[in-house]
Amino acid sequence: MSIRALCIISVPHKDAATTIYYKRFPTCELRAKHIEGYVPLPSPKGLAAALATCLDDTDLRSWRKQVDQPLQLPALELSTSEGTLWPFVFVEKEGLYFGCLPLVSLSPTEHPDLISLPEVTIALSAVEAVVEVLGTSITSLTATCTQLLQVEEFLSVAAPFGLLQFTQPSVVRDILRDKELSAPADGVSKVPAWRPTAFHGKPELRIQLREIVQCTQCERPDVSPAAEVTGVLQVHAELECRELSVTVVSCETLSPALALGVRLTTYQGAQGAQTWCIHMSPPSTRPVEAVRYSLPPSVAVPPILGLYSMRGDKRIDFLLQLKLQAGIKNVFQSLDVRIPFFNRGRIRKSSLMPSCGSVSLARDKCSLLWTIGQKFPASSQEVSLTGTVHFEEQPADINQSTLCTGLTSYAQVEFCMMSRTLSGCSLDPKSVLVTPLVKYKLILGHHVESFEYRIWNKFGEVPFATPAVTED
Repeated sequence: MSIRALCIISVPHKDAATTIYYKRFPTCELRAKHIEGYVPLPSPKGLAAALATCLDDTDLRSWRKQVDQPLQLPALELSTSEGTLWPFVFVEKEGLYFGCLPLVSLSPTEHPDLISLPEVTIALSAVEAVVEVLGTSITSLTATCTQLLQVEEFLSVAAPFGLLQFTQPSVVRDILRDKELSAPADGVSKVPAWRPTAFHGKPELRIQLREIVQCTQCERPDVSPAAEVTGVLQVHAELECRELSVTVVSCETLSPALALGVRLTTYQGAQGAQTWCIHMSPPSTRPVEAVRYSLPPSVAVPPILGLYSMRGDKRIDFLLQLKLQAGIKNVFQSLDVRIPFFNRGRIRKSSLMPSCGSVSLARDKCSLLWTIGQKFPASSQEVSLTGTVHFEEQPADINQSTLCTGLTSYAQVEFCMMSRTLSGCSLDPKSVLVTPLVKYKLILGHHVESFEYRIWNKFGEVPFATPAVTED
């Protein structure tokens, strides 16, 4: 994929737009001249004026009224004295507009969906790479800054003659240091296009199954507990790895969603069990999410059951009970409860009686924090907190909520469990195979954490609740 130009423009207001950086690729421009409806690139001043005009609210509204096609961000159509340029892909950072004009083989009247144009994706990757190269210097960037030399150096390697080859600044830095990737020992394997440099460091492979459970509960006969469990397989290969294969064993029939470049073979076992054989070529520069999955609603079970009852206004009395679901191992890395009070101001005083753990006042003085510890009591596997809370007579305008009004409130359970999953998925360490064969440290992890795990007050309204299923 090729790009015609890349620029950085400052637009404090319509009449003061200036071009800080403007990189044009003449070789790519010669190719663009052979496309039907060719429009030449404007001057730096003309480019800044075209972008400022397009971004102006008044002109944008009048332009939208004259066209039938919807506005597709992050791409704009720039109107110049020679014609229109589309798609101009941009990202706004710290008041600066980082833009790129890719080479597309389309007539001026054609504006297909951006998702169908790989050139737009490439242009956006180039813009984000330039932002990463500049780093924190963006806040004080001017046309005379020496940091722009880093952008010029990056583009000379990443996009020679406008042909974008690399979008990771770390890869370009390694190439500039002459850290070329040695040829494969077998002479057959191909060098990954996304990492043409050798890895230097202590070989380590981290594979983690991370699951997030979201739940809505209320101890009322007309509301059923609703839980949602989603999982992701994350891989971070800090080693020289051209091919990685790993096996995931699942107790349930799941429908995994694969990341780009990941291949999956599924084997169906007895009683609904599944085995996933996953093959991929992971980058060494960052962790990647290879597979995503979710439990069917009929199978997802909340690991902690709760009851929350609260009444009052300036003086409230409440009861919170939590119980560990049967079959869940009673070991947590952390187990806490946050009890917020909305539209009541700051807490003046409180009388609290937890069955275990400790309760403290949050920094905002509008919430209670109950630290339970790392497990429920072994005998009952239940905990409770009762208390009375008094609020200030003149409530401050803090912790406001339009959703949680009156008795509509909740207690949010925040927990983290290690070395297990709620779905039953597990990693097989003996199945991990790295090509080419190298010595490395293997770290496998299974992790479950809560997100918006809420127990709603039985005396208030219950947003997002699932009606209880009744038998006829």
